[in-house]
Amino acid sequence: MRRATLISILIVGSVIAASSPVAAHVSVANTALTIVGPGRRTVDVGDTITISGKLRGHPRCRAGQEIELLEAGTTVDTTVTDVDGHYTFTFVVTGPTALQTQFDGSSSGVHPHLHLCAASTSRVIRIRTGSGASATTGSMLRTLDGVLADVGDSIVSRVSATV
Repeated sequence: MRRATLISILIVGSVIAASSPVAAHVSVANTALTIVGPGRRTVDVGDTITISGKLRGHPRCRAGQEIELLEAGTTVDTTVTDVDGHYTFTFVVTGPTALQTQFDGSSSGVHPHLHLCAASTSRVIRIRTGSGASATTGSMLRTLDGVLADVGDSIVSRVSATV
């Protein structure tokens, strides 16, 4: 009788242990974002430059992650990292500016096993143009000339249509 009771207890205990949930976990991996631009070299307005870098961190946080390119704090482009966390942007220079990249973080896995990749932001790099502020003024004047030409053409078209 004792033996049957002991066996019953072991069987019930095994069933309860087997049916209890597996321990859940959430892991958080820190990331760091690097950025490389033209360096101290000056570029001309209208030049296309390459901005590149790497998302560093746990291997699950590197591949296929969305990276944003920010100009003066505003997102101007997005790209996705390769399997090693590298990313590349091409950027057309319109004048002196400040660029930065940002990773908003991500999550993977299914509850109760979640893996989080923490957000990170690169340092700010300054893009210098050959003519400095006058390059910005020059491009603004070219834009203004284009707008005035369009307005002039529109006025001439309206006058011609009424005559």
